[in-house]
Amino acid sequence: TATSGNTAIASVKRFHCNGVIDTNKNVMENAKDLLSNMRGIFNYIEGKYELIIEDTGSSIFSINDSHIIADGGISVDFGSKDQKANKVIVEYFNGQKKFEQDTAIVLHDANPNYFSDDGDEILEIKAEFPFVSDPYIAHNMGKAILTRSRYQTQVSFLGTSEMGSSSK
Repeated sequence: TATSGNTAIASVKRFHCNGVIDTNKNVMENAKDLLSNMRGIFNYIEGKYELIIEDTGSSIFSINDSHIIADGGISVDFGSKDQKANKVIVEYFNGQKKFEQDTAIVLHDANPNYFSDDGDEILEIKAEFPFVSDPYIAHNMGKAILTRSRYQTQVSFLGTSEMGSSSK
């Protein structure tokens, strides 16, 4: 359900597709195209493909000092400006406008301008979603891209084998 403040304004499916697939592409290419329009990927694990849809999740394993092999150390990468955005332009075919090409623009929430946190430099990403036809979904796709670009911290370390078994 989409909300404005505390008021429910619409009930919209989180992901759905509208579009024409290219029958000259193989099944895997078409599947990847469809999945990218719903923040999904194929993961190839132990000879099988698994479908993963980006979502919030719960922790399945807590890491503490005993899981970190000290010789490897811990490294933290806060990402680069090349990967960061303060403006995302999503191109899609708007079903509310007879499937004409349209754009949804999502801006970083900074004051006084959306680019103020980035040395007054506009950092723009364009994304095409040919199977998205709903303005609300297009906006959410842009918001996800923007958020991911703003929070790209990665922590790396060498861990014990116990951690590897926690992902199954």
